[in-house]
Amino acid sequence: MKSIWWLTLAGLVACASPRPGTDYTRNDSRSERKAGHTGVSRTVSPDVQRTALVDFAESLIGVGYRYGGDSPARGFDCSGFTCYVMRQAQIQLPRTSHEQARLGRKKEVTRVRPGDLIFFGHGNRVTHVAIVLSRDRNRIDVVHSTSSRGVVRDNILGSDYWRNRTLWAVDLTDL
Repeated sequence: MKSIWWLTLAGLVACASPRPGTDYTRNDSRSERKAGHTGVSRTVSPDVQRTALVDFAESLIGVGYRYGGDSPARGFDCSGFTCYVMRQAQIQLPRTSHEQARLGRKKEVTRVRPGDLIFFGHGNRVTHVAIVLSRDRNRIDVVHSTSSRGVVRDNILGSDYWRNRTLWAVDLTDL
């Protein structure tokens, strides 16, 4: 596993539901995120944060699936996985994919960048969330926790299943 500056312990804290009244709006400051900021303010470029975030997310490939799971020790469901990974970047997310889809700046899937969250479902009903690893003209690679395979890497443009269920993406990483 790559060394990531914002990891402080091997047994990191699992994602928790936000405190009642948590404000998920953005702060205009480039050095800190008001929404769910859980630690010391850090000034780091968004590109460095994105690289560290996707490296950490990829390091969890192979962890098993567990409904309601929110840690490597217990396994992850999709939103528990995204919540756990984002928390390591000092971004606190609500627990469900539906709630996570309401955050950040909504963007078209064709404009995703590493570290963005991408949502899946039917119509406007969100049923799944993943973290974007990379994008080029023919691929969008994501890491996510699926009920059938646990935490895996997938090219969603190469899968009829995921491509037909893709809704939108959000950017939570730019400070």
